[in-house]
Amino acid sequence: MKSFILCIFLAAHGIVNAALSQIDQRSIDSLKTIIASAKSDSIKIKAYVAWDDIIYVMYPALDFSINSKIESLCRKNLKRKPKGNELRFFQKKLAFSLNNIGTYYYNLGNYQKALQKYEAALKLRNI
Repeated sequence: MKSFILCIFLAAHGIVNAALSQIDQRSIDSLKTIIASAKSDSIKIKAYVAWDDIIYVMYPALDFSINSKIESLCRKNLKRKPKGNELRFFQKKLAFSLNNIGTYYYNLGNYQKALQKYEAALKLRNI
């Protein structure tokens, strides 16, 4: 009886995970469309952040790539010297990406590079 219940549980768990991954893939496809068509970098960044929220645990290399894109977009926009809420948005998202990149390096065992990214993120958060 215990074996039967365990088999049913494992089968149900597999079905739920398969359904979630299909939903996640549809969400990712929608986010890719938004990124490709967005005229505003802030919209692209928001879509990248949403994509990152879906994949960060299972795909660390993709997580690194997405956060590198967020970092690049934020740095590009901060060079324009935005003001007010726009400035704060790009600083906040840059700190977010640097923190995530730091975690990527930490997980690889590159503690020095991780610390550099974490410190850079912390400076932005304290502005």
